[in-house]
Amino acid sequence: MIETEEDSKRWNFTPATIKKVQQRAAFICSNPKCRLMTVGPSLKDDDQVQYAGKVAHILPASKGGPRELTGTTSSQRQSMKNAIFLCSSCADIIDKNNGTKFFGTPEDYRRKVLFIYIEDFSFLEQFHNTAF
Repeated sequence: MIETEEDSKRWNFTPATIKKVQQRAAFICSNPKCRLMTVGPSLKDDDQVQYAGKVAHILPASKGGPRELTGTTSSQRQSMKNAIFLCSSCADIIDKNNGTKFFGTPEDYRRKVLFIYIEDFSFLEQFHNTAF
């Protein structure tokens, strides 16, 4: 089989998708066993921030990558539904260990992470409604 340009292309997220995923995660690692805050003040420059997060692909950014599902389209690879926000350590552990699988299917993992976000947000809302 002849490899086409589409077969070898990496489908990265757009800057808009990256920003939305970061914000939806509140810059907190989406691994339920980690939950590390990935942004904070720089220790060297008061005008800067330190950032240690990555918007990672659940299914690979290119054909043949780790966690590949046959038939994944380029638009699915670039979709926000295929994005997850992780701290740099969790992202590297997953990608550098032969594509260690997420918990269950990618969709199951997304649902679990989304539930955590909603649960966190609900707690903040309750706190603000009762704290003052």
